[in-house]
Amino acid sequence: MSKNSKVVTAEIWRVTKYEGYSVSTLGNVRNDKTGRILKPGTTKLGYQIVTVGGKSRLIHRIVMDTFMPISKAEASTLTDIDHINADRGCNELSNLRRCTHAANLRSSHRLALIRHSCIALDKNGAASQAVDLINVTADVILPKSEVVFMTYHFINAGSDGSKLQETIKITKLISGIIDIVQYQYQMHLDPESFNYNRFIAHLRALMVQRVSRSNGTGSELDQSLLQLMQVKYAHAYATVERIDIFLQSKAGWRLEPDDKVYLTLHIWRVTHRQKSE
Repeated sequence: MSKNSKVVTAEIWRVTKYEGYSVSTLGNVRNDKTGRILKPGTTKLGYQIVTVGGKSRLIHRIVMDTFMPISKAEASTLTDIDHINADRGCNELSNLRRCTHAANLRSSHRLALIRHSCIALDKNGAASQAVDLINVTADVILPKSEVVFMTYHFINAGSDGSKLQETIKITKLISGIIDIVQYQYQMHLDPESFNYNRFIAHLRALMVQRVSRSNGTGSELDQSLLQLMQVKYAHAYATVERIDIFLQSKAGWRLEPDDKVYLTLHIWRVTHRQKSE
């Protein structure tokens, strides 16, 4: 990567409802008068906060309220904001989603359960061997984190054979999307990088949502944000459009506008930040 390319950042700023402050898609909060980015504090539960408008406020809420606002009616149901990768210190727009409190609890408990139990459950290394086999057979490079998901699906497959078919379908679709990204950018993605793993996790969450026929949050996207993505990240957005065509042909799925925004951010990040973080 050239020195000039390092100057570019996948960061979009927008004015918040708190006078004199802006927030970015990377979760940074700025004092517009001084131009200074505020140093966040951390709550006992691990959430990051900053003082704006005379009060301490959660950064992840500032990000979502600014970039993905919802109506009062929706807010009464979608009360929580979930950190997709379970890292409460990561307040990037692509790592956040609105959900019900019950769904948030299920997500948190499920992640904790999977991560802490899979090592014990996979004593014979079956999941690790399965991931290695997929890598060789399908000529892909899945990240090590896939061992956790594979273990989880093996458990489900024991009681419901359809789960295994879903896993195979999802894996093939993800592999196809990775191929599209690598072809579009004429580069090999680093499967050991932090951003690659986050990209895979986001794709998997999207696929599981579609397989389960979930409609997501149903919140209306600010069209100006999508238009900004098309202009600022033209290459990444064009890649997302190709992915949309691919998913239509292989699974009959269409990407929603908010799906395109998140995927554009993830693709920009995974193709511009190859180093592990």
